[in-house]
Amino acid sequence: MNQSDLPTVRLLARNGAFSFTNHAYKQMLNRDVSFDDVEAILISPTNQIIECQSPSSIPGKEHSDERVLLYDPCGSKDTIIIFVVLFTPTPDLRVVTVENVDEEIWERKEGIPCLVRK
Repeated sequence: MNQSDLPTVRLLARNGAFSFTNHAYKQMLNRDVSFDDVEAILISPTNQIIECQSPSSIPGKEHSDERVLLYDPCGSKDTIIIFVVLFTPTPDLRVVTVENVDEEIWERKEGIPCLVRK
């Protein structure tokens, strides 16, 4: 996935085609991130893909789908949404977790992406 896919991501989100894992719900509660915060980042015309993570077989961090890290530099919440795209039975953005921007991990940059790992 890349920046050119963002119009499709935004359209899916505007049409309500996004869902949450149980882990995402727990992290949202722990990190004071609301459903509306997540939706605002997903549909924002200024959101950016800051990173894509390939599938992983690392113990404790296994996942079989590409993970997309999405951030809105103009948003009211300094939060990164991590999601996967599911295609069946219908297209869906599955939010797997959320994280607030940690200045120890992320560096702010001009341009796209506006956040990069240190």
